[in-house]
Amino acid sequence: MDSNESAFFQSMGYDLTNGLGVDAVAVVCIVTRKIKKDKEDYALNHTSLYMFGPNPIQLEEDDKLTYVRGQFYCGARVNYSKPLYFQKSGKKGTDGAVYIGMDNILTSLTDKIGTYFQKNMEQ
Repeated sequence: MDSNESAFFQSMGYDLTNGLGVDAVAVVCIVTRKIKKDKEDYALNHTSLYMFGPNPIQLEEDDKLTYVRGQFYCGARVNYSKPLYFQKSGKKGTDGAVYIGMDNILTSLTDKIGTYFQKNMEQ
């Protein structure tokens, strides 16, 4: 693991969780793109949900080369086979951004991570 990854995991998994007083944090990444340079059409490429938290083994003296206080727990991603438009321009201009269905995407990602944790907690 390089120093940038270590710093990121430390920041997200340890510093942020301690600062908020929670066990873990969830991060949603929504990757979009502009389809054509001359039009105001935007679409989703993929949506990801990642979970970070503290390393369950907390050492008093941390060795920067091998030990990180925060960890990546798990993640899930939805990839789209073709662009999923959320803003499309028409003859009268841009219709504006429409986020209908985003709640379903986030629910499915949350269910995926919940199923992962349940399965691994049983073992």
